[in-house]
Order: sequence, then C-alpha cells, then structure tokens
Amino acid sequence: MEINIARARQPYISRSPLPPGPSDILSQQIRPEYDQMWFRALNTETQNGLLLVALALHAYRLEHGNYPPSLVELVPSHLQNLPDDPFALHGSFDYRNEGEKFVLYSIGPDGKDDSGKPIDNPKYTDSHYRLQVQSESQGDIVAGVNFR
Repeated sequence: MEINIARARQPYISRSPLPPGPSDILSQQIRPEYDQMWFRALNTETQNGLLLVALALHAYRLEHGNYPPSLVELVPSHLQNLPDDPFALHGSFDYRNEGEKFVLYSIGPDGKDDSGKPIDNPKYTDSHYRLQVQSESQGDIVAGVNFR
C-alpha cells in the first residue's frame, strides 16, 4: 500500500508502473480500476484549475478591458496563487493572450506541450468522445474545449 501511495503522489508524467501485487483474482480486477480512478482524479483537478483560472481571466478583463499578458498578473488580485498543472512536472497552466480571446491549457496526459492544440481523437465520430480526455489521449487539455 505504501508503494501505491508514493506512486500516487508522483507527477502523472513521471509515474512509475504499477508495482507487482497480489495474484488473487480480486486484486487483479481492482488494481486497474485504482489506476483509472487516479487518472480521473487528476483530470478533475485539471478541469477545476482551468475553470478557476478562466474565471479569474474573465474578471480581469471586466476590470481592465483586456486579458492580461500573462497569468502572473492574476496574483494576488484575482487568485491567491496559480494552480499547478497536475499533468506537468512543475508549474501552472499555459496561457496565450489572443486579444479578444485567450487559450488556456494543460499539457495533458501525454506530457507534451502542443501549444494549445486540443485533444481530438478522430477515431470517434461523435464530438463528445472525440474531445474527451482519456489516459492515452494526445494533445493538450484546453479550457472550454476538452472535458472528462
């Protein structure tokens, strides 16, 4: 159990493989579910962080007439601190001011910065599934585009 707890505390991108576990049938069925629950918790934390920062960006725009040049402008007036990107080794979300709009994103489960290119899995025809974040997804989790 201690090994699993230590693994859960590692950044997603640097996590180690699941350690060997008991060979009984119940353990073999539960272990993959544990890994999926950990991923879902990280994804939920990511979505909540993106929402928090997006709301702060909108509040900043209402006060100043435009979006800030960088996220650090939001601290401490709109946020106590910037939330960490749960999928990054360190640091907050990435942000780009595009004048009348912005791009705010997490690097996502593949651990690569795709400059805000959203996860889009073309093997699905339904947009609900195409944009859904999954553990094997490629691309970035973009605020307002990708969801769990």
